[in-house]
Amino acid sequence: VILLSCRAVILAMGLGWSLFARTDAFQERVQEVQWGLVVSTVIVATLMFISYDALIYPQILIKLTDMHYLDYVNQQQSLVFVLAYFIVTNTHPTLFYQSLVYIPLGVVFMYIRNRTSLYISDIGRVMFLCTVVISCLLAHVLEQTSRARFKTKQRVEETQDRVETVLSNLMPKKVLEEIKLRAQSRWWPLWRISLEGSIV
Repeated sequence: VILLSCRAVILAMGLGWSLFARTDAFQERVQEVQWGLVVSTVIVATLMFISYDALIYPQILIKLTDMHYLDYVNQQQSLVFVLAYFIVTNTHPTLFYQSLVYIPLGVVFMYIRNRTSLYISDIGRVMFLCTVVISCLLAHVLEQTSRARFKTKQRVEETQDRVETVLSNLMPKKVLEEIKLRAQSRWWPLWRISLEGSIV
């Protein structure tokens, strides 16, 4: 029941976001949407942790020597949760300072691991947290790359506008119209369009 309830809530959240993405508010309220995605990701990761814990038989008091074959198989669900955690937290690109939210969330999961049925060794917990930190660093790199690309695109557009303004004052209007028509024509060779576009 717990497993199905958690998965049903996750499915409902996904459907809600897919419907909200079709509205105008999704494009207008960018910052609120970003934080909403972060909060939703935290909720989804928590529900997945609870669902995987409910999927495994209670083994907190069972020793390794007393485990049966099915118990060993169930312990593999902890690896599935680790993989699912990174997929969920890295599906939607976030800003660097927003991605830092996932570090304390991972610390909490690893801290309460001894009180759940999910088995993750001490080395596994350290590797898990190191991977979370690396994901945050990757988010920082992606953010800086995106900002640099945006600035470069703005500079190119500004330069193109200036060149077009200068040429529109120097060249006759008919020549400019002919060049634009050739650039829009499908049959005009691409290399000539690029050359004329660089001239224009």
